[in-house]
Amino acid sequence: MNLELELPAVRRLSYELWAHIFTLCLPSTKFVRPSPYDAPLQLCSVSQEWRQIALCTPQLWSSLAIRISHPCHLTPTFIQNWLARSGALPLSIALETPFLCPRSAEDTLDRTVEVLFSYSHRWLNASFALSAPIGNALPTLDHAPLLRDFSLHPSPFSRNKFSIPFTLAPHLRRFKWAPCWDLLAVQGIPWHQLTHLTLERGLSLYGCFEALTICPKLIQCGLTASLVQHFIIPPNPLHHTHLRILRITADEHLGPFLDSLNIPTLQKLDIDIEDDYVYDADTGRSRPVDPLHPHLVGLLDRSGCKLESLTLRNAPLSTNELIDCLQTCSDTMRSLTICNGRYKPVMTDPIITRLTLTPSPKSSSSLSTPLCPRLVRLHLINCLDASEGLLGRMVASRYILPSNSTTTTTTTSSSPEGHTLCHFSGVIPYALPEQDAAILQECVWAGLVIAFRDSSTTITF
Repeated sequence: MNLELELPAVRRLSYELWAHIFTLCLPSTKFVRPSPYDAPLQLCSVSQEWRQIALCTPQLWSSLAIRISHPCHLTPTFIQNWLARSGALPLSIALETPFLCPRSAEDTLDRTVEVLFSYSHRWLNASFALSAPIGNALPTLDHAPLLRDFSLHPSPFSRNKFSIPFTLAPHLRRFKWAPCWDLLAVQGIPWHQLTHLTLERGLSLYGCFEALTICPKLIQCGLTASLVQHFIIPPNPLHHTHLRILRITADEHLGPFLDSLNIPTLQKLDIDIEDDYVYDADTGRSRPVDPLHPHLVGLLDRSGCKLESLTLRNAPLSTNELIDCLQTCSDTMRSLTICNGRYKPVMTDPIITRLTLTPSPKSSSSLSTPLCPRLVRLHLINCLDASEGLLGRMVASRYILPSNSTTTTTTTSSSPEGHTLCHFSGVIPYALPEQDAAILQECVWAGLVIAFRDSSTTITF
């Protein structure tokens, strides 16, 4: 008799297979936050055998996220023990302090930083979100040989000026920094090879343009301009041949910035205007933000890009100007978000009608092509002012409704390929008309995902 076959199947698994199974139990996040209810700590509490396997599996301990919110002398020791189990693997580490972290935790923070920096030669991904104005400046490294992703968020109220804690990172590809300052004076960042960049606060619009100039390989970029500086448009727009996603937030006029760009590969554009008024350096007074329409249309026309996603927050656009912008990229648009912090009705009857599929005049069995025919996601926040029933009919026309539908909207039992809306959400400061609510409810019964909030309640269909 083969005694091995008498053992339960689970006892016949090799160590290597157990280790692989255990790694599949890890949270899906880049940085693992220690918890007795999640791997790897949970695996250590099942049995002595599982604990032994877990402690001897370096992959379980190569990621760590620490949040320091109070003094604890055991924290540095805990981190040291955790990382010591990771063998020689590359590490993903994250350190966070909340804004209200007490000054009594300063010693814990500094000792934790000391432990983490002792492993800096193995950093693969590193994030420091130090919101509390405590602690000493980060140590300076000569070399971060493996680092590919680095994020630094020091407190703007810190008594120390947090600079980039390394002078050489030859493999860095992703960089996030907030607040930031003079980019060209920063050492250690290989700007020319970055593919993902996020810079928040501390820049002017010209600084944002400068960031795109010195990073020719960017695929994704998020920029926030908070400083006012005179922007002189260059004679030739910057031709960026790799950028696919651009997010720009500013509290000043974006026209010169947009006029300075030519991005033929652009697929997703997010524009966020933080205020309706900007500071005018010539007069020393505030004035309304200049129109965005000619500059946005100019960028899209000049670039000839196939834009798939457009998000406009607090953008100074009229209904007709928005229609003109959407016509520029209508054939490729799949996601549209119009969001206002304060209620500004830009999505009115003319544009809602243009977005509605209607029977073609030449054939009652086919549908005419609406604005943005391939739209899959539509989010309208504080921007709606449409006649009763118009919004509901537009949404219903873009979703495949059953042939036995009793809705009063103009729909068909089949929709042309690419005309199916999957997600619709909105916020309005008034009560949603009953006719629209009834139509949207029927769309939900047909399978459309809808989340809508009006002045009285949150309506989730």
